[in-house]
Amino acid sequence: MAESQNSRTGKWITKAKQHPVIVILLAVSAILTFIITTAGQIDHIYRWYAESFSYTAVYEKLAQMRVGLSSATVTELFGVPISERNICESGVVDCPERWNVRYRVSTYENRAFHLRVIYSGEQVVFYSVTSRKEDFRPEIVTIFSDDHKRLGDATFADIVPAAYGPDRVDMFLGTSRVAYWEIKETGRPGNYQTYYLGHSSAGYSYEFAVDQAAELAGAIEGHTVDDSRRSILQAFREHSQPNTYGFFDDSSKTVLSRDFSELMNSDDMFLWRALPLYEGADPLF
Repeated sequence: MAESQNSRTGKWITKAKQHPVIVILLAVSAILTFIITTAGQIDHIYRWYAESFSYTAVYEKLAQMRVGLSSATVTELFGVPISERNICESGVVDCPERWNVRYRVSTYENRAFHLRVIYSGEQVVFYSVTSRKEDFRPEIVTIFSDDHKRLGDATFADIVPAAYGPDRVDMFLGTSRVAYWEIKETGRPGNYQTYYLGHSSAGYSYEFAVDQAAELAGAIEGHTVDDSRRSILQAFREHSQPNTYGFFDDSSKTVLSRDFSELMNSDDMFLWRALPLYEGADPLF
């Protein structure tokens, strides 16, 4: 009897499956399952593409970088640094012990850029970004124009016009390595943020006026260019694009400002070695 009942149940199920409504419902269910599965795969592929080939996510993270961030926040954004050391270990000549105690330099790496950060304790007091790819063009905030500029699209003169600076410059020309940097203190209008712009052979070279660079190298004395030779500096800045930008706090209340003032006015190699433009100090370069 049980066998007969099972047989009737089986026949009923078979007939039910053949019913048009059931067939439609099963078909709709299969389609929905396919769509959901496919959508999940598409989302996975998109996320993989965005992380691997699109710079959108990276641009968003870099836009969050600023002086004053905690090291924990930077790590959350960019992961663990590939190198980290006290500042005096970066090759500073006659490095005062207070700097070694006070500052450490951390380097973060992405396929498209290098991020160099100087911490005082656990707080960012300086950071800079050096591009490694031609199509990597992060935005640079500037107070000297209404629109924002991007690495690879703007010259030094576009970012900081001649009427405003720069305040200090320097150039290094080697047989295979090139480095140029300039800074512009913005004071109160710029929220006490000092621009740090540079070109380094450690990064991707956008436009760089080699002949004018050689002439400029001979015109720089003590991180400045005499007014009589200022046109040489301006010609170079109008035809060269930075591949590095950065910021540090130039408020007179900060220890960093006093230290950087001392460093800028000294003849040692601090800026080449501790910051991102001196290729000889870091295996990464």
